[in-house]
Amino acid sequence: MMVEYTEELNEGSVFIQKAAAPGNDVILKGDDLHEGQVVFPSGTRLRSQDIGVLAAMGVADVGVLKPLRMAILSTGDEIVEISATPVGSQVRDVNAYVILAEAQRMGIQARRIGIVRDDEETIYQTIKTAMEDADIIVLSGGSSVGLMDRSLEVLNRLGKPGVLVHGIAVKPGKPTLIARANQKAILGLPGHPASAFTIFRVIGKALIERLSGTSFPDTIVQAKLSVNIPSNHGREEYMPVKLRKENETLIADPLFGKSGLISLLSMADGYVRIKRESEGLTRDAWVDVTLFDEVKR
Repeated sequence: MMVEYTEELNEGSVFIQKAAAPGNDVILKGDDLHEGQVVFPSGTRLRSQDIGVLAAMGVADVGVLKPLRMAILSTGDEIVEISATPVGSQVRDVNAYVILAEAQRMGIQARRIGIVRDDEETIYQTIKTAMEDADIIVLSGGSSVGLMDRSLEVLNRLGKPGVLVHGIAVKPGKPTLIARANQKAILGLPGHPASAFTIFRVIGKALIERLSGTSFPDTIVQAKLSVNIPSNHGREEYMPVKLRKENETLIADPLFGKSGLISLLSMADGYVRIKRESEGLTRDAWVDVTLFDEVKR
């Protein structure tokens, strides 16, 4: 019986204010955890409350996986540092910082190598050096066809099996590259910022989950589309959306725009996946929105 439901009358006498059912307010041995129970399967990302469970078990030390190491490399003559003033067709190195922040958010030991000019041998030597202390190499390339061809040649020179995927039926993100060389994973992202971020969130995250043995579950909410979204059959599409409430109903407003506009993703709360066999989504359709953050801003 909980003490707040009792009253001490005199020495040796206690008045109980409510009925006492057998087993009520009693935690029995094995109620919380029992012998032979798998408390946390391999690959679990421990939260603060999980640490409490370990403490309750008297476990002070647990084996953990070594954090993945990632090297991020930007390639292309048109890319300049963010401190520089772009001239002509030059663009600041947006992608590297976006990917760096996203990787670190997932607990990856990521570092930015810098910008490498459009030269096959320089790109080759830079990636080769980065592979010495990185598990994953992420390339963010320029938009030129010549640079893409050189990237393919470089990746095939680095080791077997070389390039595994060159181009995917996804919008945005068609020119994506996936390679493996000497047991190291290499992901080549599109040059446009929105495309690069989207592909890293979808394919890069899946790659990290596979290599790390853990998972990063997405937060998904249902919302009603405010307008039609046209799409091409045979190509999967990821449409950024902004969420709002209308009479207690969550509404998803598609953010149409060019894949080079990173501001679109900054305004977005998440994205809607349009399957490759679909020709689009209709207004008022209920859709799953994958949030960019666990808590909507």
